[in-house]
Amino acid sequence: MAAASSAGRWRDQEARAKEHAVLRKKASHNRRVLKERTGEKFDDLSDDGEWLLESQINDLLALAMMRKEGSLHPDAVQLVVDTAHRLQEKDGLTPPDDKKGAMAKEPLMKAVKQYGEYIKNGRQIDAAFQKYDKEQDGYLSRKELMKLLQDRELKANRAKRGVAIRLMVTEEDIDWIIEESDADHTGKINHAEYLPAIAAWEELAQMKLEHPDKCIILDYFYWNISVDGWCSLEKKATKYNQESRMLLILQYAEN
Repeated sequence: MAAASSAGRWRDQEARAKEHAVLRKKASHNRRVLKERTGEKFDDLSDDGEWLLESQINDLLALAMMRKEGSLHPDAVQLVVDTAHRLQEKDGLTPPDDKKGAMAKEPLMKAVKQYGEYIKNGRQIDAAFQKYDKEQDGYLSRKELMKLLQDRELKANRAKRGVAIRLMVTEEDIDWIIEESDADHTGKINHAEYLPAIAAWEELAQMKLEHPDKCIILDYFYWNISVDGWCSLEKKATKYNQESRMLLILQYAEN
């Protein structure tokens, strides 16, 4: 009976993993479609196919996001404008004299893509900030981001060769995540940077799983999964049976 229960739980985990893979594939497809649609609408609105005036951004967003004109929040529009200008400056692109303040196509498409993810996942993001943004300042600090990712890992279904794995979140991980996703250079994560930050962590987590030689086993347990919860962890167990699964807690090693 216990063995059957154990097998059932692991089948459920496999099913969830497949569901997550489907969702990731769908999300990737949606991002690609949004970027393509943004490019098409950009060409429709731009008189030269290269630059778009800031005054046209509202129209572009409404068309690309398939939303009613005037339904977009001014702060969201400004977010796209600021992000596009930052990317444009980083790429060394300068608009012609007769189009001062205009935005180039590629930086703007990237900014709209980022905005699209934010608007589509607004509820999820707001819920995360409500829970982890303890100062309620609209940002996740390093400490708050660390706590969020640690809690996320507690619920993650990661495995390597059939062995359940839990990854540790380190200060170095937070450094890398912020470097990859902190577009406004505040050293913290805002609402629009939340999904890029999560994506950066998932990319890092995948790298850890693919390179177990760069992981240090901090401890190991056997978990009797015939018992609900985590109440039957046996530290440094030496036996393995059908009712148990090994749980490895891994720490990523830079060297």
